[in-house]
Amino acid sequence: MFLTNGIKVLRTTYINALAARYRCRGFATEKNSYVAVTIDPEFDGSVAVVTMQKKPVNALCSNLYRELIKTIDDLESNENMRGMIITSAFPGVFSAGLDFNALLDATLDDIHKLNKDFHDLTLKLYGSRLITIAALNGHSMAGGALMAVTADYRVMAEGSYRIGLNETQIGLFLPSYLKQMVENVIGSKATARALQLSLVFTSAEACKLGLVEEVTPMDQVMTAARREVKQWLEIPGSVAVVTMQKKPVNALCSNLYRELIKTIDDLENNEDMRGLILTSAFPGVFSAGLDFNAQLGATRGDIHKRNKDFLDFMLKLYGSRLITIAAVNVSKRSVSKNIFMKLTQGHSVGGGALLVVAADYRVMAEGSYRIGLNETQIGLFLPSYLTQMVENLIGSKATARALQLSLVFTSAEACKLGLVEEVTPMDQVLTAARREVKQWLEIPDSARASMKMELRRKVIQEMIDRREEDAKTFASTMASPEFQTRLRSIINNMKRK
Repeated sequence: MFLTNGIKVLRTTYINALAARYRCRGFATEKNSYVAVTIDPEFDGSVAVVTMQKKPVNALCSNLYRELIKTIDDLESNENMRGMIITSAFPGVFSAGLDFNALLDATLDDIHKLNKDFHDLTLKLYGSRLITIAALNGHSMAGGALMAVTADYRVMAEGSYRIGLNETQIGLFLPSYLKQMVENVIGSKATARALQLSLVFTSAEACKLGLVEEVTPMDQVMTAARREVKQWLEIPGSVAVVTMQKKPVNALCSNLYRELIKTIDDLENNEDMRGLILTSAFPGVFSAGLDFNAQLGATRGDIHKRNKDFLDFMLKLYGSRLITIAAVNVSKRSVSKNIFMKLTQGHSVGGGALLVVAADYRVMAEGSYRIGLNETQIGLFLPSYLTQMVENLIGSKATARALQLSLVFTSAEACKLGLVEEVTPMDQVLTAARREVKQWLEIPDSARASMKMELRRKVIQEMIDRREEDAKTFASTMASPEFQTRLRSIINNMKRK
């Protein structure tokens, strides 16, 4: 995890969080350098375009690494700078990777220095407070692909252009932290295969895999990058967007709970942070709820620990001073501080729906997406404080029916019921959240947060008093032979579908 000056990047396995706050004016580029920097006039000087120009194919070497590091340092030192787009001066090639010629006849010290410079650049890119968009206007191989992986968003030219991490093909391997960067983008299974087999992908294949987020005609790559960075800039500096990215459907588990707790703690410790937008990296699914596979055959002790982690997270989320919004199934990365508005852009069932319930405001994508608390259907029940959270939204009568019958609602039905406050087209969910959060930001934080705590005080206190006991009760239920048999049947049915 990188936390730069307490404000920008929380890089974790299952979550990416960003709070963008900066803008910039004026930047000089040295003549005959490997890097050119221009300030994009479209963004009033807050976004720089960093162009690699080491002929002929941006082969990576120490001089290029150092120039890029200095460039980022200079941009970050300007408090007005908020983002950068990194691209290539040579259409057809973003970067061909390592400069092999630099290795021929090199001493051990030379190679060590080259590798250290590369890792210093990777750390600088990955840990930068700046919004970082990689505009891949051509092939991006090995180290060039790793540079792309460090970005917040990747746009690649369509056609026959390739991207791949082919280090093993030449007898090299990635250290665990670089491997983790790749896993954060495409998942562990795809990473294991891609890295061991030195797989190289077309832009279309890379987009399907998740290695890049967008593919566009060559002459539209920069346009797409600017369009993307514009969305990131619309997030207020005091609001962060937290994106869950546990493939394939954000199934809930202890590691995810703990990362979310740590993320909220870090945001709350930053006095400038006021709100949080919680979302998903996977369009169509905010969270599918409990990770059933993790419960199958687990010991009572393991199940108790997972349940305790979940209840600890719910306490942290429900009791946060931050404004909270849930953006379900938004494929962007971002986080907010004091206002937690939940934008529901996809399916949200079971524990995933409880995350939505814990928010201050909920926006959901229109269409066939579903939300529901279907715990009783699998043999579980909600403790009174979680039931009360639902009652606070939809009333006791509707809660009694919904929870006992495990009802699942379309977005329109959920809005009519009061389970979400707003329904909007999928591509307008974040826009609606931003519009709503502005109203919350107009209220002084101290008064708003105090009012929030008073409204939620009884539920919060009951959670504090009872969550350990309830975690044990749930563990006994979920470890029982009857529940395990039911769970195995559910998993088998899911596999057959």
